[in-house]
Amino acid sequence: MLAPSAASWSSSQTQPTKGPNCQKAVRSFLIFVLTGESGKQQTRRNHEHSQSSVVRYSLCLGGVRFRLGRTSVRWSKQPHLLLNNLIYCQGFDGTGNAYSSQNDTNTFGNFATVYDNFTISIIPGHIYSIDSVHWVGEYFNPPQQGPITAWTVNIWTDSGGQPGTVLYSSYHAGNDGETFLGNFNGFPTYIYWFFPPDWLVTGGTKYWLSVVPDLGLPPQWGWSTGSGGDGIAYQDFFGTRSQLAADMAFALDGHPVGPTTPEPGTLIMLGTGAIGLAGAIRRKLV
Repeated sequence: MLAPSAASWSSSQTQPTKGPNCQKAVRSFLIFVLTGESGKQQTRRNHEHSQSSVVRYSLCLGGVRFRLGRTSVRWSKQPHLLLNNLIYCQGFDGTGNAYSSQNDTNTFGNFATVYDNFTISIIPGHIYSIDSVHWVGEYFNPPQQGPITAWTVNIWTDSGGQPGTVLYSSYHAGNDGETFLGNFNGFPTYIYWFFPPDWLVTGGTKYWLSVVPDLGLPPQWGWSTGSGGDGIAYQDFFGTRSQLAADMAFALDGHPVGPTTPEPGTLIMLGTGAIGLAGAIRRKLV
């Protein structure tokens, strides 16, 4: 029987064996990343970017709620000066709970989708480019890793405090760098990352994020819970939408690209001014 969350499935089973201590697991994961023993094969650009991002976001998503200032540990293990590009974070809480979000490639199709909202409040009104998306998830029913073959990562508009229409969508093959984070309350937990193409959002505006893996049952996959948001998420489970009193664990990496796009009237005035200036220059040359 399918369950909407890892906690609800666990309550119907015998008490799971406790996993290792959360902080110990996060510390081991950081050492694992820094020693370069992941064995992941990527392009050089994505390889360096992803390793830098994994370290940054393991600190965020592993429950350590701070930024690394203007330094980032790269694959070469040397500090590298760069802009502080963590623009949003809801840290992983390490409780072992997660809410089912999955496209079953065997029988049920997309039977569960979880959505959580975010608002980038660094500079309200500015446009931000999302360079990468990072999240934490786990396997349950049973608690063992399954073969994820693809992901659907969407950003939705807000409609009255719920997900509205799809703003950006990416369906892509692969497991999005699935990397073992540890066992939490008996559930194997992993961190993921994805590099979207030209996704722009406006500071101060609410959006919703959803992440759905292609994974044949069993097992179930769930988006792990986090902290630092507004405590409101939603789940579609077999066609029924329910509000969740929870935050999901995810982070966004990005950079500002400028203020809000001018209104059409402003663009017309700017265009008229440019035409007038061009005419004045032409008369002067004549």
